[in-house]
Amino acid sequence: MEINDLTPAERAVWEAFPKGAAVDFRGAQGESAAEGADWGPQRTVRATVLRALLLDGPTESGEVAALKVAGARITGVLDLRYATVDSIVRLSHCHFEDVPDLSGAELKYLNLTGSQLPGLASARVRVDGGLRLMGCRFGGPVRLGGAQVAGALYLEGTEVTAPEGTEDPVLQLHQVTVGEDLCATRLRTRGEIRLNGARISGSLRLENAELRHPEGFVLSAEALAVGANVLGRRLSTRGRIDLRAPAFPVDSTCCTAGCPIPAAPRCGRAAVSSARCGCAGALRWKAGSTCAARRWSTSTWIRRCSRTRSASSTSPTRP
Repeated sequence: MEINDLTPAERAVWEAFPKGAAVDFRGAQGESAAEGADWGPQRTVRATVLRALLLDGPTESGEVAALKVAGARITGVLDLRYATVDSIVRLSHCHFEDVPDLSGAELKYLNLTGSQLPGLASARVRVDGGLRLMGCRFGGPVRLGGAQVAGALYLEGTEVTAPEGTEDPVLQLHQVTVGEDLCATRLRTRGEIRLNGARISGSLRLENAELRHPEGFVLSAEALAVGANVLGRRLSTRGRIDLRAPAFPVDSTCCTAGCPIPAAPRCGRAAVSSARCGCAGALRWKAGSTCAARRWSTSTWIRRCSRTRSASSTSPTRP
């Protein structure tokens, strides 16, 4: 791509890239990327320009090239399928008109904080550092199945919904490998989260999250493995939860100090309790065990664990 083909906004991004300089198109402080459809050409950047930079952009001796853009309206599909990207990618508070496709790509670092996207296609993506999706608003499924993230995966304050009639899980994290924490505090979803077979070396953090899928499974996490804690203070769910055959450290808890919760059940290596949670729906626990849950107005906890010959599920009932 020739630099003469660029718009003034694209030229600013192109010239900043070799030095790793940031380009911020935002006007008013606190503006939302949800309004990005109305942003004009002065802050519009074609996805093909970003792709050209990331795959074969200019460099300068003694400088570290990086793509750092905030507050841009990005048109077209950012297609990085199976690409190897050596530069840091930070596209924060941007409005994407189309679903970025990063399937099978190898990235050093990816930050989409505060952006508005119609979805994300990133199955089997590999990220050497962290993957930051904090505060993003996704209007369609986020596909991260089989992803490998060497650092932490951040979903704090993220919202994921999907058009009515969508059958696929809205947040697909099955078979992911996360080298540090999966941080999903204040996560809001409308549909199923799939974590089957995921491996998280650090903690799974779901404090203050709101998960909704009344007509089916809200969380499918069969054979989920977590190396540290599973934290869910003030987690609110509506829908069924599948936690069969988990691998959590003994005494992994989600307790709030001072909350009178009985001893957590232990199913194999698992011991999980949650303070001030509201969980409406069925709960499936480890194969070979049945955990009966009671639903209270302000808190839910797993009260007892009894061995059975086969897996079963129970619906929470009021005392």
